[in-house]
Amino acid sequence: SRAEAKPGDLVFFTGTYVTSDAVTHIGIYAGENLMLHCGNPIQYASIDSNYWASHFYGFGRLPLGE
Repeated sequence: SRAEAKPGDLVFFTGTYVTSDAVTHIGIYAGENLMLHCGNPIQYASIDSNYWASHFYGFGRLPLGE
């Protein structure tokens, strides 16, 4: 959930282009509702902007040290 999101978590988006895949873009959460968006240009972007908020799918975290 957003309340549990930490910097370094992945942010998943859907419908950013036409495909049958559920997830179409992944950003890296930087905290304070910002993500590192590796598009053109590479930049920080607000996940609360109209565009990203309308395509938001969920947060994820990779398990480490298992």
